[in-house]
Amino acid sequence: MSATRPRAGQLVLVAAVMLLVAMVFGPFFAGAGYLVPLGGSVVLAVVVAAVASVRIRRLDVTLLVVTGCGLLFALLALFPSRWGNGLPGSLLGAFGRGLRDGWAAVLTAGLPADPTGELLIVPALLLWIATAIAVVVTLRTDAVLAPLPPPIVAFATGLLLVAARGRSQVWLAGAILLAGGALALVRAADRSSSHDSAGAGRPDARPSRNGRSDARRSWRRLTSGRLAFGLPVVVILVVVGTLGAAVLPIADGSDRFNPRDHRHPPVQVTSALNPLVNVKAQLQADPVEPLFTVHLASTESLQVDRIRTAALGDFDGASWTDGATFVATGRTLPDDPAAATPRGVTVDAEVTVDRLDGVFLPSLGRPVGITDIGGGNGGGTGATMAFAPDSGVLAMTTSPGPGLRYDLRSVVPNPTDAEKAAARPLNDPSVTRYRALPGAVPADLTQLTDGIIDGATNPYDRLVRIQAYLRDPKRFPYDLGAAPGHSYGAVSRMLAVDTDSAQFRRSYAEQHAAAFALMARIAGFPSRVAVGYLLDQRSSTGPNTFRVTTRNAHTWPEVNLAGLGWVAFEPTDVSNLVTKLPPADPNSSNGGPADKPPSSAEPAPPVIQPELSTTGTPGGGGGGGAAGTAAWFGLAVLLGIVLVLLLIVGEKARRRRHRQRAGPPSARIGGAWREVRDRLSECGLPRSHALTTRDVVGCTRELRAVGAAGEQMEQLMPVVNAALFAETEPGEADARRAWELTRLACRELNRAGGLPRRARAIVDPRPLLPGGSR
Repeated sequence: MSATRPRAGQLVLVAAVMLLVAMVFGPFFAGAGYLVPLGGSVVLAVVVAAVASVRIRRLDVTLLVVTGCGLLFALLALFPSRWGNGLPGSLLGAFGRGLRDGWAAVLTAGLPADPTGELLIVPALLLWIATAIAVVVTLRTDAVLAPLPPPIVAFATGLLLVAARGRSQVWLAGAILLAGGALALVRAADRSSSHDSAGAGRPDARPSRNGRSDARRSWRRLTSGRLAFGLPVVVILVVVGTLGAAVLPIADGSDRFNPRDHRHPPVQVTSALNPLVNVKAQLQADPVEPLFTVHLASTESLQVDRIRTAALGDFDGASWTDGATFVATGRTLPDDPAAATPRGVTVDAEVTVDRLDGVFLPSLGRPVGITDIGGGNGGGTGATMAFAPDSGVLAMTTSPGPGLRYDLRSVVPNPTDAEKAAARPLNDPSVTRYRALPGAVPADLTQLTDGIIDGATNPYDRLVRIQAYLRDPKRFPYDLGAAPGHSYGAVSRMLAVDTDSAQFRRSYAEQHAAAFALMARIAGFPSRVAVGYLLDQRSSTGPNTFRVTTRNAHTWPEVNLAGLGWVAFEPTDVSNLVTKLPPADPNSSNGGPADKPPSSAEPAPPVIQPELSTTGTPGGGGGGGAAGTAAWFGLAVLLGIVLVLLLIVGEKARRRRHRQRAGPPSARIGGAWREVRDRLSECGLPRSHALTTRDVVGCTRELRAVGAAGEQMEQLMPVVNAALFAETEPGEADARRAWELTRLACRELNRAGGLPRRARAIVDPRPLLPGGSR
């Protein structure tokens, strides 16, 4: 089967198979924006590889040209945001970093990820190479199954890259098998009927001028016995196989090998000071310092009274820390590995930072999206943003500067009484570390916990009983001057488990939150200590807008309940967060105060918990950057189209020069005839090899708007026939005469067709498709 034979149908099927393969990356990216660059990579690779394979004889040169075009596509189409930043250095630098670090970024980015150039370059080049190889094999070999291995390898690689999402790809695999089976059947039918088309170029083959005879012959070949019988068989086998595979335990993709498990993320988020220890220092700060402003909006009425910055889930018996793994993130934040996004109310928060000491950013509930990052050292890019999928903590790789702002979308648990009564602790391997009780748990602490929860009607009631016990201000007087600490010993002293001295019961939020988290773990719940800030209605600067200061610093426990996510509890009396009691009287038998608190104690006014109304309109976390993303991808598509058009124009010019200058006079005369045939094909003349020179001249006269081109063709016809069939070699004058007549015929075609047709003819790809003459 010759490489120049028409195989347009097979190329279409190759493109269909590879476009389906491109969809395997859907779980990796957020939204459908990835389809534009990856689909464009497939389509352009088909065109470029087909033209190169047909026009270039040497395989190594063909592959070199195709690879170069793939790199050029990646450079121009995948990094559109770099076009306005100091070309060409910025663009080439981003492209080079993408080639160098693309695989690392793919294996460490939080999923689902934004379709950025750094993450698209690997799948785009993978699809380009696989598509190009499949096209070259399709055009240059007769083996029926030869074009299928490249798509299979690309699909398998894609499955590995999206393994972390655990999504089933059975139906997509079935569609790919169906399209691949159709491709194999068409190739088999073409090969079996090749003898029918072998005589298509004989001089006595005289089809009608409109090519209907070719169409009827192609239709008979495609509906021949092998294809007519094989296609239904392939469809039935693929459907039955896909349905059968869908019911297998491995079909959901949850047990798939995940290479990300063997790649340590390069995103390091470190805080110089434990956020839990810093709570007391912030409450004691003088003067009070503003930290950030937050505007909240929701579609439902909801009480939002706190903003979280850190979640400490690792306890070693002495200290609570955060051992979560952070990953680089974009607008769409990675899913919780334990389960799908929990039920709750969607809340949008617009945060503007004044000053933050650590690297952790204000958030609430379960963050699901972040947009419009700018100001401070945010730089307008997601490169410095990091997110811990299992804890839901948002951070930056460096401390955020003043003026940083971002829009955050979160899901905040808002369980009903019925949901609370039915709530159960989440039982999943991902929360194992939130259940850990290292070392020897004080026996008295376990006994106290068992006594508190004894008689509870349901699991949620156990948590409510622990909360009520710790929140009793008479049992545990709030005192910011109490000794700090949150270890086993500090909690035991606060609870006075092993002492009768009431002075040890003085405590503040640090001890209350740690005590609740430990007692919840003893009761069988995954728990953690959250650090953040309370929202005070009196600090509101507008509807649902709050200015947060150091005076609002706080810590509280959270428990992970199945279907609800991390639910906050409040075991601390928050009415007087900065209250300090006078020193205990050492002569007092109960360790209580000797005198009343002095007037300088400066008790804080009660914190008023705000009720979030529905007056705001959700604006963060979801679509803030959608328009910009669409614009950039639109530009990428436009650049891809321009690239293809330039390739078409360039190839036509190269071929014209080659025909006019290469070879002896007879070859140049044949080149002149092929050149004018190409121009006539742009006007609608069939490109059938069966047409003789006389047939072509007759068809030219019947075309509309060709002017005097028919006369030039009639003069060219004997020159071509003499060069092809005469016994003597034509001279240089004959070659010059042939090309002069060709130029005159092309000029008449351009003049008669007008500017619109001339513009279309310049970029018309039909002369470059398989089936034409080189």
